[in-house]
Amino acid sequence: VIDMDSFFISCHILDQPHLAHIPACVGGTSMISTSNYVARRFGVRAAMPGYLGSTLVKEISGGKESLTFVKSDFNLYKRKSAE
Repeated sequence: VIDMDSFFISCHILDQPHLAHIPACVGGTSMISTSNYVARRFGVRAAMPGYLGSTLVKEISGGKESLTFVKSDFNLYKRKSAE
């Protein structure tokens, strides 16, 4: 089974493995394209405003965690989809 909703962040995780262990998403404070499974545990979802995702992570974790934003990289996604 392939979770296409996590494709963008999964590509970044392949290049930056530390992202698999922290709440991370592709996007910015205005809009999130996709999030990893750690961030999803805090309620972070695709098409959510990034500022809301960031607030959820901070509040639910009691300030122990913060959401990491990764910029979109469509050249990376194209390369990974061709592999």
